[in-house]
Amino acid sequence: MTELNSLNENLLTNSSCLIEEVGPTRRKLLITVPSNIVSTAINDISSNVQKTTEIRGFRKGKAPIELIKKFHMSDIIQKAADKVVRDAYSESVKNIDFQIISQPQIEPDNQFDGQTEFKFSAVVDINPKVDIQGYKGLDLKLPTKMNPNIEEEVEKHIARLKEELAKTPDVNLNDMSDEEIAKRLGHKDMTEIRETVKKGFQDSLEDARVNESFESIVEQLIAKNPIEVAESLIENTIDKLMMEEFGDSVDRNNVEMRNSFREKAIHTARGVLILGHIARQEAVEVSQFEVISEMSRFMQENRINPNTLRQHGSRIFDEFSGQVTVRKAVLKILETANIEYVDEEKNREPEDVLLPKE
Repeated sequence: MTELNSLNENLLTNSSCLIEEVGPTRRKLLITVPSNIVSTAINDISSNVQKTTEIRGFRKGKAPIELIKKFHMSDIIQKAADKVVRDAYSESVKNIDFQIISQPQIEPDNQFDGQTEFKFSAVVDINPKVDIQGYKGLDLKLPTKMNPNIEEEVEKHIARLKEELAKTPDVNLNDMSDEEIAKRLGHKDMTEIRETVKKGFQDSLEDARVNESFESIVEQLIAKNPIEVAESLIENTIDKLMMEEFGDSVDRNNVEMRNSFREKAIHTARGVLILGHIARQEAVEVSQFEVISEMSRFMQENRINPNTLRQHGSRIFDEFSGQVTVRKAVLKILETANIEYVDEEKNREPEDVLLPKE
């Protein structure tokens, strides 16, 4: 059991927090708030209630504080307790060395009355820090089409652009210089076109390699790092898998259906956790611009109204930030991987995985 001191300058000086290990992915925070902080919170809430309360014989907001407490003490205690618990918990978790991945289960240990110190516990699921092993030098197989000659592909694509431009009624490519052609294609010159097309190919190739190698990477990492997964994370992953499969209208309380997704949810959650740890070990940074770009691309590809995502608030931003982090972790792994490019199955339908991004 370890001890942390809560530091809120205005409210929680001298409050303390003990951390008890309940299991590999669960912790109990035992938080103590001094009596003077409790009484201050009760008085502050009482003053706020006083300002808006009418009591016979007194003008609005002018009733004595003693009467306010007499008639509204239950409500005052509830609001003060909520504030003290919320603030004490928020300050306590600022100094922890693990990631909390669930809402706290709060349980009071004694009465909240302003006469004595107030003690409560907060049970949370966590993502404990672990060092992932064996993620460098993985053996991977990818289709040969994911190892193209980029320069040749760029020239082929530019040739196709010229062919499309030549179909325009007032265009005769034989009478136009490269600079004129580039401007008609929306660029300053041919060098800019080549740089743009090359960047598009590289981005598409990067995405294709990440998508193709993802499952193999996860399988190998899980085999080497059998880490525990918090129950709340498993349940949240089941929710997401069910919604992806059946849509928002799915009955998420269907026990039989939830059980059918459980094994896949554990596998998925474990893989994401491992990749998150690798991102931390490799000091991967994700910018706000990268997250917003990923969100924009998702909305365009799925024809989603931006307002639909905004309704989810900061949570949706955090989810996309996590997706970008995982992707960058896979790219880090690919940098050191032993990749063998192999011919695809003859009967497999060809995919245009190398179309450059616009």
